[in-house]
Amino acid sequence: MSSYPVMLNLANKKVLVVGGGSIAYRKISGLQDSGASIHVVAQSVDPSIEALEQLGAVNVERKAFESIDLAGAFLIIAATDSIEVNEWISKEAADHQLVNRADRAASGNTIIPSSIKRGKLTIAVSTEGASPKLTKKIKQEIAEKYDESYEAYIDFLHEVRGRVHHSNLSQETKKRLLEQVLEEEYRTSPSKRQHFLYQLEFGFLQDE
Repeated sequence: MSSYPVMLNLANKKVLVVGGGSIAYRKISGLQDSGASIHVVAQSVDPSIEALEQLGAVNVERKAFESIDLAGAFLIIAATDSIEVNEWISKEAADHQLVNRADRAASGNTIIPSSIKRGKLTIAVSTEGASPKLTKKIKQEIAEKYDESYEAYIDFLHEVRGRVHHSNLSQETKKRLLEQVLEEEYRTSPSKRQHFLYQLEFGFLQDE
């Protein structure tokens, strides 16, 4: 049975991270832009997590994990250095809760894939725990291909799509324009993008 890929809206949802080491910090870092309410339970935490706590980005409870800590959590990340504790967490979680185990991904009901973000563009990679090293290799290859230039380019495509869909152009012309801006020159040339938006705004891109 294979996993089903999905993206989650975590805004204002409680995410519980159990563990305070480097792995927990990496998981927390990936959550920073999600809008989630991040709660950390650990007897001690790394300075990097303390820094986030001081900024108000996470809430930290310095204590041993208890089953009651799971209450109200939408997503639970078991990131301790104890296989037994991580197993306990996954067993104690309710059926409706999402559980990610940092040590044994396949043992939880949720796998958090490795990903890169370029603004609105997100590309995720997972081998479902079969080979983390291959996942890392593929991620590096993708990151090189889809570099930082894609962030501004995706914003441009988003703006074009909105303007085109709200225009009075024919469906054929709308389709043609949306395909046109996928050409490589629009990604590499900011001036080309600005010129296209200018033409679109002042009606120079009419039906052929």
